[in-house]
Amino acid sequence: MLACLFWKNGFPVTCIARPEAVLELNKTGLRLQSRVFGDFIARPEFVSRLDFKPDILFITVKANELLESLDSVPVNLAEDSVIIPFLNGLEHIELLRGRFGKRIAVGMIGKVESKKSGQGVIAHPSPNVPEVEIASSDLSKEALQKIADVLRIIGIRVEILENEKEVIWRKLVRNNAISSLTALNNQPLGFIRNHPEWRKKLEACVKEGALIARAEGVDLDPEEVMKQINSLPDGVTSSLQRDIASGKDSEIEAILGAVLRRAEHYKISCPTIKEIYQQLKKLV
Repeated sequence: MLACLFWKNGFPVTCIARPEAVLELNKTGLRLQSRVFGDFIARPEFVSRLDFKPDILFITVKANELLESLDSVPVNLAEDSVIIPFLNGLEHIELLRGRFGKRIAVGMIGKVESKKSGQGVIAHPSPNVPEVEIASSDLSKEALQKIADVLRIIGIRVEILENEKEVIWRKLVRNNAISSLTALNNQPLGFIRNHPEWRKKLEACVKEGALIARAEGVDLDPEEVMKQINSLPDGVTSSLQRDIASGKDSEIEAILGAVLRRAEHYKISCPTIKEIYQQLKKLV
């Protein structure tokens, strides 16, 4: 989706894709079907391995595909690039800094549901404009502002936050609750919210996640997080749900597993998240 929007607004954009998909995508382009941005075909360049030095390298794979995808990015070609990961979870940040050094801008993208609906077709059924939050302990505020300005040009709302942990936990507490319960039930968010038992578990996941966030130095009000969740459409699903339902590798460890490992570090009890995690592990 981001590649389509950059292309539409005149930016040179290259996508790194799996080798078997590169030839076809260079022929057909990418079709974005969006309630917000319209229906159009974008024609960014597709390569299987990075072969030039980009100004910005967005890492948009799922966390469980990160290590494999990094094989297509020679470190020397990214030595002057700003690296912006849009991954779920939190444990990928240290890995990326170990590989690329201190050029990371931690990013999270929210209020968006985008998914592949076919080869080269990206569906964006959400009625909301995507919102990006970024922060960095590596880059100056001026550098972050330039990145934010570019994202705003392509139609994305952007907020620059004070610290990276705030970026991570403001999404992770919400995402952990939604992803875990939609995946466990294989039902959209509306079902979870409207079912008395599952709504209690949803609220409990948010409260437990907020406790961990507070231990990390991020003060989140569970009621405010629930307001955000309540504002989302009933039909919202999660990528974790779709992956588990289709038998694919999933981000259980990157999301629930990482949350529980952080809870264990701080000796915080998270019985609801732990119960759901154990039940999901039986499904995969």
